[in-house]
Amino acid sequence: MTKLFFRGFLLGSAMLMPQVAHADWNQNNDEANRQRAMNDMRATQAANDRRSNDAAMARQRDVDRSSASGPSSGSRAGDSSSSSGGSAVYNGGGSTNSGPQSVVATYYVTETNEQVVARLIKQAEQGDRDSQYKVGIFYYNGVGIGRDDARARHWFGEAARQGHAISAGQYGYMLHYGKGGPVDDAQALVFTRQAALQGDVFGQSMYALFALMIDYQTGARQDMTEAVGFAVKAADAGDATAQALLGTTVYFFGATGVSPDNPKALKYLEMAVAQDNAMAMQQLGKWYYFGWDGVTRDEIRGAQLIEQAAALGDASAMTQLGKFYLTGIGGVGQDDAKGVDLIKRAAELNDAEAMATLALIYLNGMAGQQKNEAEALRLVKASAEYGDSAGMSLYAAVLYDGLVTPKDMPKAIAYAGRAAEAGDGDAQVLMGKIYYFGDGVEKDIVQATRWFKRAADQGHAEGVAIMQEPDIAAAARTL
Repeated sequence: MTKLFFRGFLLGSAMLMPQVAHADWNQNNDEANRQRAMNDMRATQAANDRRSNDAAMARQRDVDRSSASGPSSGSRAGDSSSSSGGSAVYNGGGSTNSGPQSVVATYYVTETNEQVVARLIKQAEQGDRDSQYKVGIFYYNGVGIGRDDARARHWFGEAARQGHAISAGQYGYMLHYGKGGPVDDAQALVFTRQAALQGDVFGQSMYALFALMIDYQTGARQDMTEAVGFAVKAADAGDATAQALLGTTVYFFGATGVSPDNPKALKYLEMAVAQDNAMAMQQLGKWYYFGWDGVTRDEIRGAQLIEQAAALGDASAMTQLGKFYLTGIGGVGQDDAKGVDLIKRAAELNDAEAMATLALIYLNGMAGQQKNEAEALRLVKASAEYGDSAGMSLYAAVLYDGLVTPKDMPKAIAYAGRAAEAGDGDAQVLMGKIYYFGDGVEKDIVQATRWFKRAADQGHAEGVAIMQEPDIAAAARTL
């Protein structure tokens, strides 16, 4: 076997792009696809959570309008909540308005906006947790007081520390995403769990999401049974984020302590899609388009869902739709300009798969783009650091050939190994070549053959061809 320069390897990967969509979605690539699902959450879920939170806050109505005359008495508002009833968000005293904007509308007959705000701030400063929550809403929504996430976070935190469930969920959300202050994942888990235990649907949804994301990102792989239980409660109560979470990373791929369950995944994806959840749309769209277990393959419906999700801003859907345009599949017709534009937009949202795809385009001057090795290197490095298997594979190849950046075998082996273990065929071939030629490792034709075989077993064209080489075929017979 002749030692190939990896410039050719990069061009080969680029030429395989028409098959990328199908190759990515097969049973051998579960780990790679799970990584992409988690990265998609990281790229787009902050916006979805904000929309979900606004909708949840608009649905909640458990504080009676008598608080216009002072703090509530009897049972305390915010002890627990659900989407079907319960919150400190006012309904405007019979007005058709709903949600945070109508808080001020409740009082406008007897008090000016400024008087309402001043009175509630005074009560909040005196320690009344319901007033602290309401002031948090004012600052969070900018109603009658001006938007100020830092002050909103402060007052939600004050109320949360007094046991206000709704505030605890919102405070945890702001801690996780760094809204109004620094990111604090540990405290985000503490406060969303507090809200979840008190029955707050948004808190249940966010605790499950954060616990799964943090566990996956850190590689801790702790038992997620409790988090999934909260997600099920929130999803069954109508929370779209929880439904999408269950339909993707939990039941589709399986979580620690929870086995994959395609019927449940489909059930929750359909529920979330009915609420226009973009992440669920792109996942269900891929499921139908590629014909995964549990559905009859339907490329038309699949492509439609992916296109709808992209229109709603889902980064992963933008990337997939961009690949459709680049390759002329998915019923959209080939259009390089549209394809590159979609992938660029997804990359700007930090979608790791989009970054890797755009890097490949720039490395090879494809799709009407000029070669731009500096930008390609920046993008592929970022994609690899996010953990995308294709990004790690491509970055490993760049580090190996040493033409775009100085050759670095230790890093090349590390990234190629991670991508190969996640099921990336290009990385498996690269690992095979590294062992075959003894580049940075002791030459080992048997280990090389194992990697070539893993690539060939999932239909990787180069892996299949290499397995026909006499010395590799001979080594394969000893495995």
